[in-house]
Amino acid sequence: MKEELKKEFYGTTLPPRLEKFEALLKNRDEGKGFFLGEKLSYADITFFDFFNSFHSKGKEDVPGELEKFPLLVEHYKRVLNVPEINEWVKKRPVTEF
Repeated sequence: MKEELKKEFYGTTLPPRLEKFEALLKNRDEGKGFFLGEKLSYADITFFDFFNSFHSKGKEDVPGELEKFPLLVEHYKRVLNVPEINEWVKKRPVTEF
């Protein structure tokens, strides 16, 4: 059952949602900024944290789920490059969730 749920989430549920996130970015300065404009917001941090915590397991790698969405890949890197966030990712304890 767990594998079926994962397949459903990653195959059916997640991709259309990522398309919407990418469209949102594209409508904001052609994807060169953040979700709500030129400044980092809670929305950007939450998006980054979800993918970094659950999919990259706290590493700096861009999660594979984002590969088909180049604006989201760049957004992920942009958030990771915020000095305070990058510092936290490097030093935070590794935990299993």
